[in-house]
Order: sequence, then C-alpha cells, then structure tokens
Amino acid sequence: MRFKYKYADVACDYCLEKGWCEHTICPHIMENLDDLMMDKAFRQAIADAENCVCKHKRTLLQLKNDERA
Repeated sequence: MRFKYKYADVACDYCLEKGWCEHTICPHIMENLDDLMMDKAFRQAIADAENCVCKHKRTLLQLKNDERA
C-alpha cells in the first residue's frame, strides 16, 4: 500500500517558512493532485477557494475555475 497525500500534508518551505512562493500554481499540489482529489478536506478547500486565507489560494482558485470549464 502506498502513501496517500492529503491536504493536511501540503507543506512547502516557501509557503510555510518564507511567506511567499515563486510559483503561481503550487507544484506540490499539482504533483499530488490525484491523491488530493480523493481527500474530502481538499475538495472542500477548492469549493471554498474564494474565502481562502491560506498561501494556496491561487492554486485552489485555479482548480475551481478548471472544474467549471
């Protein structure tokens, strides 16, 4: 059985320690999107992306817009 990446596992030095990120879309989320889409908390974060105050807001908004397309 392999590790399943969950939204609670998203931890990036840029976001958590430096307070900024050089990426427009979070590469950690995109690399693990298949696992994350199986996590209820992550799907809820996408649904509530407009109200997000976390560092991943841009990525969540992009994923929400992609779902609408």
